Amino acid sequence: MRISVVVQVILATLFAAIASFFGLWFFADDPSAQTITWRGPWLTLVGLSSIAFALIPFLAVLEGCDQVREIHKLNLVRGIAGSLVVWIAIPLGAALWIPAIATAVRLFCEIGWMLGKYPRFFAAFTKRPTGERVSWRKEVWPFQSKLMLKGFFNYFNADVMLPVLFRYQDAVIAGQFGLTWNILQSMRMACSSWVRTRVPRFGVLIAERNYKELDRIYFRVGKIAASLLALLGCVFVLGVAGLDYFDFRYAHRFLPVLPTTLLIIGLWTALVFEFQWLYLHAHGKSPYLTLSLIACCISGLLIWWAGIHYGAIGVSLAFLFMQGIVYLPLSTVGWIHLRRQWHREE
Repeated sequence: MRISVVVQVILATLFAAIASFFGLWFFADDPSAQTITWRGPWLTLVGLSSIAFALIPFLAVLEGCDQVREIHKLNLVRGIAGSLVVWIAIPLGAALWIPAIATAVRLFCEIGWMLGKYPRFFAAFTKRPTGERVSWRKEVWPFQSKLMLKGFFNYFNADVMLPVLFRYQDAVIAGQFGLTWNILQSMRMACSSWVRTRVPRFGVLIAERNYKELDRIYFRVGKIAASLLALLGCVFVLGVAGLDYFDFRYAHRFLPVLPTTLLIIGLWTALVFEFQWLYLHAHGKSPYLTLSLIACCISGLLIWWAGIHYGAIGVSLAFLFMQGIVYLPLSTVGWIHLRRQWHREE
């Protein structure tokens, strides 16, 4: 925990510096940069996000101590609070300050919740440990380093789509994509929580070598999550089509039906792909590191090229191709092989 906090604070400081300067350079090229007040909101958002980034170890250690249910209650409360504040701030004319305001509210909820509910727990870390010291280099770093690299390069699998559209298309298309993508990602995260919240339980069952119960829970919650996302995706597409058909005034705030459908299919396959890797990571292992990094780079280049030439449809199709045609088949083969191998060996 102590090492994690120190490392996370250093990374948060680096993030604040790099993101601030990169954002000032990236947005300054837009034609409207001289007429819109955006530098203050951007720097404030980066600063607040850096603080939230530095707090990740505190939530992670609680999740590892089987407080998953309580953390998701926190996520629900801060999500509702942040949304309410946004709805109030929009008609009041907060404009580009809205993301910073929402982040501040959620950060306030998070800090207040930790200090109010777990003060004695975190106070224990201020005392010198009396037991056997953890060997970070041997027990933590081998697995952690792989997850860190995968997490960094995973940006090129999907998150790069919005900056590409903003840079090479225009702000309108980027805005449509951003709104659509945020809603779809929220649906995906809600569905993935069925499996993510069970990961600590998976680790316990693996340590007990109770693989039958592990697979029973994994397949049951996985089917529920995948089915729910498919249902929500269909409802969302029908909603977008209905807005467009009746020419509702907010219809043009979303992407058209075709790129939206491509994104939903891609996110569904990405969800299945994610569940397979959560299963493998619960074993404390992260295989195929080199192959994963190469695939992430290819994905970023493909999205970049498709976004330049074909806009929102291009990046949506590139995302679907990588998730459904490349990642999912390879991941499924690897998952079946490793699951048999690891369980047979033990």
